[in-house]
Amino acid sequence: NTGTTFGNGDFTIIGPGTLNTYNYQHAVSGTMTLSGAVVFHTLNYFKKETSSYAHFNSASAVVDIDGDFTNTAGTFTATSETMYLGGNFTRTGGTFTHNNGTIVFDGNNSTFTSANTTLYNITMNKNTGKSMTIATGSAITTNIKLTLNSGNIITSVWTQLMLGCNINIVMGNSPNNCSSASYIDGPLTRALCSTGSLFYPIGRNGNYRPLTLYTVPVGGSTNFTAEQIENNIPNWCLPSDLCSVSKIRHFRVVINGGQVYNDPITLSYCSDDGVTNASDLRIAQQVGTCWKNIGGTGTAVGSGTITSTVDFNTYGDFILGTDDCINPLPVKLLSFTSKLLESSVKLNWETATEIENDRFEIERSFDGRQWNKIGVVKGNGNTSTLMKYTFEDTHLPSIARIIYYRLKQVDYSGAFEYSPMVIEAFKGMENPGSKTLTLSKNFNLYPNPSNEHLTIESINKNGKEYNFDISDGSGKLLKSGTFTDFKTIEVDALAIGIYFITIYNLDGIALNHNKIMIYR
Repeated sequence: NTGTTFGNGDFTIIGPGTLNTYNYQHAVSGTMTLSGAVVFHTLNYFKKETSSYAHFNSASAVVDIDGDFTNTAGTFTATSETMYLGGNFTRTGGTFTHNNGTIVFDGNNSTFTSANTTLYNITMNKNTGKSMTIATGSAITTNIKLTLNSGNIITSVWTQLMLGCNINIVMGNSPNNCSSASYIDGPLTRALCSTGSLFYPIGRNGNYRPLTLYTVPVGGSTNFTAEQIENNIPNWCLPSDLCSVSKIRHFRVVINGGQVYNDPITLSYCSDDGVTNASDLRIAQQVGTCWKNIGGTGTAVGSGTITSTVDFNTYGDFILGTDDCINPLPVKLLSFTSKLLESSVKLNWETATEIENDRFEIERSFDGRQWNKIGVVKGNGNTSTLMKYTFEDTHLPSIARIIYYRLKQVDYSGAFEYSPMVIEAFKGMENPGSKTLTLSKNFNLYPNPSNEHLTIESINKNGKEYNFDISDGSGKLLKSGTFTDFKTIEVDALAIGIYFITIYNLDGIALNHNKIMIYR
């Protein structure tokens, strides 16, 4: 129960049976051998020093170390035994060979410290919420099987977990695309030697989001490293066929030598990714300093997967994006709506996740150009729980108006971003018009996408006069004017991107609201 057992010289433990020792230290040159169905159980630490040699040559033998394993010199060989390790693994010298055996990492939090070490079969079976961290400068190669039951393997850019070509990954405890009791928290490298798919059970900071690469080799073999990155979204420019990308997370895939492949990729998403429109969901890939739309369609609203439809043979950052500009990928903001009441406008919004969120400032505009703050609602700091907010604008003007609203979300640091705007149309306090903005289809708008000219055409040709506004995604007014039945608008001065056009009558009632795309 206490003290240390010293292995001095050669000896053999012959099973069946169990040998319990508190500390075991093999400090003198010699050979330790397990034979038969032996359980060698060390309640605390196991140390190998000098030129000692430990040899386990029975498939039915078990080495059970509740504490730390330390190998500073000599040779440790386990041919096919099962080894349980509840503490730290440290190898600063000597050799460690585990052949076809299985090493089970159990117990509480631990650290793996060793230069590149091959472990043919690994099972993660840590206590709930506990993990194993691969220390800086350390590396593990696994060639046969990786079983993930409980507990994460934490890696970093300074460490490596390498899975060989024919590795079998077994996910225990019924995981799904949003939740797993065990995954790789950090970069994961996989080798590919033939045509097939590479599944990456990766996540970060409690958020499990696996991805899959579908690979078609053009010769030779190579390695791919994939990781999930929370926040810190690269500020790559957007193409004309995407309106926004996620502000929550992205993925990085790097090719490490070898041949280039042509691949689709599958990403997973869950409730905090804020997918409210699966049909307009896309995958964006980094190309140079811009995002490129590589297609795909989400399988469902809320949680699901999306697979790119444009093959690629370069790698880098990948992210969820959307081409829906009326309701761009909300990410933090799930929804933002307005409702016209008898004497006020009620605003409602929901968030799926908040990071360092100090407050929401509610801004109002009557022309889409000049904005004024009309209220503040306190945020909830850091949360991944669905939060609902409301604000009522009770100070409405008494003349005919279209009112624009937007949210200014402000972080603790003072950084801020704007929501998409919502629009309400009404006709005086004494006689409110439609309580919601109903858009008619009495106008043609062409060509859309447009290069130099955009034409508005009244289908009815009734000789009535209308007004129009063109604004960007933040609500900034860029062009406005008046037309009767037909109008050609010069748009060659507008930059490539997505814009919004609103058509309304002379009483200020919005009749049509559409997105337009400018391309070159």
